[in-house]
Amino acid sequence: MRRIVIVSALVFFALAAWNLPASAQTRNENWNHCADGNPDISIAGCTAVIQSVGQESNAGFAVAYYKRGDAYNQKSLYDKAVADESQSITLSPIYANAYGARGFAYEKLGQRDPAIADYRQALKLAADHPARYAVVTQRAQAGLQRLGVSP
Repeated sequence: MRRIVIVSALVFFALAAWNLPASAQTRNENWNHCADGNPDISIAGCTAVIQSVGQESNAGFAVAYYKRGDAYNQKSLYDKAVADESQSITLSPIYANAYGARGFAYEKLGQRDPAIADYRQALKLAADHPARYAVVTQRAQAGLQRLGVSP
C-alpha cells in the first residue's frame, strides 16, 4: 500500500512538472532558492533571478536584490549587502524591507548616520502598511535603539 502511494505521488509530481514549460520550472526553482533560509542557496537563487533579464518586473528584481542582500547580511558580507539593498531601493524606492536591511548593514559597517537614515526611512514607509511590515518595523526600532537614537 505504501509503495502505491509513493509511486502515485511521484507520477503526480512528474505530470505536474511535465505540464510546466522548462522556463517556468527554472523560474519557480530560482525563486524558491532565492527565498531559502540557507544564505548560500538564497544567494545562488537570487543571482539566477537577477540574471534572468526580461523575466521580472522592476518590483520582482527589487525583491531578488533585497533577498540576496539579506543573505549577504546573514553571512556578514555587509558591503555586498549595502550594494544589493541600494539596487533594490533604486528599483523600488518605497520598499521598506530594503531600507531596513541596508540600515542593518550600515550599522554593522560602523556607518552610523546612513544606518539611522535608513532605519527611519524604513519606519516611515512601514507606517503605511503596519501589518505587512511588522518585522521590518521591529528590526528598525531595535536598530535605532542599539544606536541610541529615537525613531
